Amino acid sequence: MGKKIAITGAAGYIGRMLVERLTAKKDVEKIVAVDVVRPVGLPSGVETAEVDVRDPAIVRSFKGMDTVVHLAFIVAAIHDIPKTYDINVNGSRNVLAACEKAGVEKLVAASSVAAYGRQPRDNRLINEDTPLTGDNASYYLHTKRLLEEALDEFEKRNPGVVVTRLRPSILIGPRNNNFAHELGRLLVVPHIREGAYLPVVHEEDVIDAFELALDRDVPGAFIISLPEPIAIEGFAARDRPRVSVGIETLKKLSRIGYALHLTLLSPDWIVAAEGNWRFDLNRSREVLGWTPKHDLETTVREMLENVQRRPLWKRMLGKA
Repeated sequence: MGKKIAITGAAGYIGRMLVERLTAKKDVEKIVAVDVVRPVGLPSGVETAEVDVRDPAIVRSFKGMDTVVHLAFIVAAIHDIPKTYDINVNGSRNVLAACEKAGVEKLVAASSVAAYGRQPRDNRLINEDTPLTGDNASYYLHTKRLLEEALDEFEKRNPGVVVTRLRPSILIGPRNNNFAHELGRLLVVPHIREGAYLPVVHEEDVIDAFELALDRDVPGAFIISLPEPIAIEGFAARDRPRVSVGIETLKKLSRIGYALHLTLLSPDWIVAAEGNWRFDLNRSREVLGWTPKHDLETTVREMLENVQRRPLWKRMLGKA
């Protein structure tokens, strides 16, 4: 019998890519794409379930499935913080409770390197044993740490379930659909005097990691990222003019632009850029068998090509 896999957040950016990849695998018998909105344009044969991750009825979508991939999470900031926490924290806890009730044998959860929070900028490399501090100053850093706490509790209650935590960094590439677009479109690029860096990884490399996690029973956490971060100005084309600004000024500008619905780049991501994002990938390489296939230059170039294909007016109207 082949694998039976339910995927939450299947209508999202990464969910759709993962569903497409898995439908091409001969050892996958059944896929149930779970999302609050009906996923469209999925490959034939994929079942869909329209259900909110906060709804206990989601357990019906997990019954008879041996594996659940939990992707559903608010990543790009929305203008409703209570709802963000409700979905990211309570929704995730509800998914885990449903996995218990349905008797799921394996859980692959999309955590994030964001759970490490703003680590000190020193010569240490972050690895899977680095404490998860999160950060209350960023909804994303904070809720990813809370997700990890929920996974800790789940593992204690369910020692027989294989729980794999993938901790990717910011996904970019030829299909990316996140705030990196705003950085890529800047006509005048900020050079942050104090230094502001974000971790990135190619979207296809992340899908590779999920495929490996589904092919193998490898419990534990795995960092899925390029080993070195990129400066915020590195997201933009090199021929754009640069202007020197302080990071607090950038936060203020970001806060204004986000409040006016002009950008997805909320101050939460500027906060994240103040940390250390240098990683030791040994465990991912040696245990999961994963290593990034795309270097930083290729990853950024493909992101910028994607930006050029998606005009700003369409981006703001949600049409591209």
